[in-house]
Amino acid sequence: MKNIIKVALLLLMAVGAVSCNLNKYPSYAVLADEGFLTYDDATKFRNGMYYYARQCFSGYSILPINLQAEGVNPTLDYGNMYGYYYSWNFRDSEGEVAQLWTYCYGAIGQINYFIENATRILAENDEIVAAGETGLTETEIADLNLFIGEAYCLRAMINHQLAINYCKDYDPATASQDWGIIITEKFDFEKTLGREKMDKTYEKIMEDIGNAETAIQTALGETHRENYVDIWTVRALKAKVLLEMHEYTDAANLAVTLVNKFPLISDQSSFKTLWQNDQGSEVIFQFYASNQEGRTQMGEIFLHDPNNNGAVLNPYYLPTQWILDQYVNTDIRFKTYFERRNIRIGSTAYNLYVVSKYPGNPAYNTQTGINEHYQSVRPFRSGDFALIAAEGFAMGGDEGQANTWLKNLRTARIPDYTHTDLSGEELMDAIKMERLKELYMEGNRIADLKRWGEPMSRLGHTPQDPEAVISESVDLVIEPTDYRFVWPIPQSEYMQNHNLDGQLNWK
Repeated sequence: MKNIIKVALLLLMAVGAVSCNLNKYPSYAVLADEGFLTYDDATKFRNGMYYYARQCFSGYSILPINLQAEGVNPTLDYGNMYGYYYSWNFRDSEGEVAQLWTYCYGAIGQINYFIENATRILAENDEIVAAGETGLTETEIADLNLFIGEAYCLRAMINHQLAINYCKDYDPATASQDWGIIITEKFDFEKTLGREKMDKTYEKIMEDIGNAETAIQTALGETHRENYVDIWTVRALKAKVLLEMHEYTDAANLAVTLVNKFPLISDQSSFKTLWQNDQGSEVIFQFYASNQEGRTQMGEIFLHDPNNNGAVLNPYYLPTQWILDQYVNTDIRFKTYFERRNIRIGSTAYNLYVVSKYPGNPAYNTQTGINEHYQSVRPFRSGDFALIAAEGFAMGGDEGQANTWLKNLRTARIPDYTHTDLSGEELMDAIKMERLKELYMEGNRIADLKRWGEPMSRLGHTPQDPEAVISESVDLVIEPTDYRFVWPIPQSEYMQNHNLDGQLNWK
């Protein structure tokens, strides 16, 4: 593909974006080496970098992963929406399998282009100043270095997202033999590459995290910025990566600093505000959103409202009775994540619980009086890290600290909670259940099961009303050794990239 840049957005085109004659530039395009020449260009391309990165964590990227796991049943009206994932019958030709891959590598292309050109501008500025001419201001130089640090963090986030979905769990004993992801640091969409091994994949992720840490700490110190990468974003990513790498104590200690900075919410009203209005003390990093851009539709499949009046819903998926039973009635999560509503499935009326965790942020609606069920894209919040602390300490042998953080999370969520210290398998089982309850429908469950080497089991998970849901896959059990725990390399990729021959996840 020719390296072409769309002037209107000052963004690079992703793979597959141009289907016209590749020997002729479109009228709205300029050559890649002519599109990024100044500090002002860098500020515009920085916005594009965030735009492309955001897509890798949006609803359409993580909803299929959610529905592979336990806790929901498709209704009779679901129309097979994400049905291949719920039943684990998805293939390497599925749109979502290819979509996440394309979004991630498209975003990495944008980020690589940014790093190359921002670094070049800084080097050229040094030459200009050495020649006695006027160069960039100190503020502009500081900004460029900060932007490059942001780029390193975003690239590490996206590479980690790819590894979580398209690779096995990281096992230190086999990481030098297991396939990782394609690692690319150059903007060159014409070049095809094979996959690195898992150890090299995670080395690269940690290298980018280290570069981001240095640049962002220098520029911002401990300053928090909710919609742009800061040192807390970098630390959040690092804690998750360390946990995957079985660096349990380091992951736990880092997670503690995050929860101390972003305290857990313990009152019902504030917890609902977190999920409805995308505001609260637990937000570590979320991408910018408005009713014009950046929003993601998470709640539509759970709260489909055909009449746009909220009176009778027609959900495509319902929470199982089993998942409802895992929460006590006083749990502020139960009252936020679920709501009993009048619904209609086919011609039959029901009064059942729906998933209300993503109720729709009113600020993101484009039509008055119509809830479009859009939310911000939020990769990191502190509830996750309280449980990373608990798991990391437990796996690292410090059961006292593990109990402390399990207690901290439960005390925040359950007003009348009384803690009894646990140990051994009982402690880990409690932490695992708490992760399911806390992070329900946030895209973490399959990664958790892979890390623990446990099956995805719906056995005995009764629906709220068997008459309202399909019976297929209700009692599905997928063993941890099942190849489908790892998403396949998309057919559209391996058919064009023969460096992947012999490196596919599915035979």
